[in-house]
Amino acid sequence: MKKDINNPLIDMIVVYVFVNSIGFPGSFTKVFGSSLGVLVEYSSFLLQIVAMLLSSGESLMEIKLVDLQKKYRSIYFMLVVITACSMLVTISRPKQLISCVRLSVTAMFGIWIIDHFTLERLLELIYNAQIVFVFFSVVFAVFFKRYRDWTSSYASYYIGLYGTKNEAGMELALGICMQILLLRIYRDKKKYVPNFFLVFLLVQFFLLFLTQSTGAIMVTIVPSIYILHFEKKWGVKKRIPLAYLYIAASVGFIVFALTIIQAFAPFLESIGEDATLTGRVPLWERVITIMQQSHTLTGYGYGMFWFNDAAVNLFHAGFDENSWAGNMRAGAHNVLMDLWLNIGLLGIASYFVMLLDCFKDIRKLDEEQYCFCFIYMFSFMLHGFTERAFGTYDYHTLFLYMACAVGCSKKIEEKKRNG
Repeated sequence: MKKDINNPLIDMIVVYVFVNSIGFPGSFTKVFGSSLGVLVEYSSFLLQIVAMLLSSGESLMEIKLVDLQKKYRSIYFMLVVITACSMLVTISRPKQLISCVRLSVTAMFGIWIIDHFTLERLLELIYNAQIVFVFFSVVFAVFFKRYRDWTSSYASYYIGLYGTKNEAGMELALGICMQILLLRIYRDKKKYVPNFFLVFLLVQFFLLFLTQSTGAIMVTIVPSIYILHFEKKWGVKKRIPLAYLYIAASVGFIVFALTIIQAFAPFLESIGEDATLTGRVPLWERVITIMQQSHTLTGYGYGMFWFNDAAVNLFHAGFDENSWAGNMRAGAHNVLMDLWLNIGLLGIASYFVMLLDCFKDIRKLDEEQYCFCFIYMFSFMLHGFTERAFGTYDYHTLFLYMACAVGCSKKIEEKKRNG
């Protein structure tokens, strides 16, 4: 049975890394300068390495940074493909190498967490990080109002340390769902649940309501109902194949948006949207056009497309120079489209291979492991429909690799499976 690392220092490092990946310092950089963001980001990177080294052995001779395991082969494969393709096509190999190394460390840290902590302890560390992050978010919203952009369309919503209501809402949704899973584990084990635990859950629900993010509310409701009721009722045999769901839905959504979405214009207008998904559909059409012309298989290098002036100018050429799309560098607003720009079809293929391999034995996970994977992949899927999410260190990337590592666990015994 896996045992947790009994080291308060490592616990604090993990919480610190989580808080940074969730989005701290975020808008505090408007108060204290961008150097604060750089300091926190790179200290988090170094602390990940320190944590992995400190737990790798009891003596100096036993210390090692990476413990390669066969069960994680598809994760390593994806990292190799991304690094190789990126280094071949990038405009700046030093910057590209840094990006690829940071992505690899994030992936290895995600694997390391799953190898060294029980799921219950991991959820407790996520819960602690969420407390810290929500505290600083509320502090900023209350005491640093003057640093918010009150002319933006998000001025009347709660956005915490983020720049948009959807980003703030999706983070809260994931935090709520992870806490509900922890609550279920406590309930199943008949553990005492402190009053503060429940109060903090209500606080997050309240803040989520203030974001007025429809997608985030859906991300909260669907997984919560599923893990509290239907997961046990349906049993192992009716578990949702997460990799197939994610790939089919992500690709299908793009096809839907580029073909028949106009037929649903009246419905979309009734819920405050439009058939262009707030200008996203033209962006995706432009991505397809330019990626068919060049760098189709390799992309422009992981994380490098929007720093490549020639590539960005080619993208902007498809829009009016005075329009938002003709000037923006904020990504393609879709995970797969952004991945295509950066790592090409080969990178996307390796990404799909990783998901299919890691989640191929979803019925062999215990209930809590499966619920963790379901919560994150469902959240990541919906978020990825209309937003970018594959940075070197953000929580989307870290949680993705943790979910994939959990999917590789397959520790449940046959006689313990229900259904």
